[in-house]
Amino acid sequence: MNMTILSTIALCAPMALFATTPALAAALTETASVSVRHADLDLTTPAGQEVLERRIDTAARRLCRVGEVTTGTRIASPESAECYRKAKRSVHDAVTAAITSNRRGG
Repeated sequence: MNMTILSTIALCAPMALFATTPALAAALTETASVSVRHADLDLTTPAGQEVLERRIDTAARRLCRVGEVTTGTRIASPESAECYRKAKRSVHDAVTAAITSNRRGG
């Protein structure tokens, strides 16, 4: 079984400041996703839940390019940090459902 992490990534955040219509602003973002496997984990145990959390964290960091060095700077991108926070929040309900399902034997 897989869990999907979704995040809206701003492609041209500075350009969004100049967007005069909601449609144009929406065109400047894209939704990206990545799947995280968890069928091999026993989510009824703290160890299984910890492994799932690490997998989700790794997937969110990759999806949002957290920690990637951009040419000319080592400063973390505020867009990447916001993307990461949104990605982690987006999967919260799915994690809760997966743990509950595991506890019920499903």
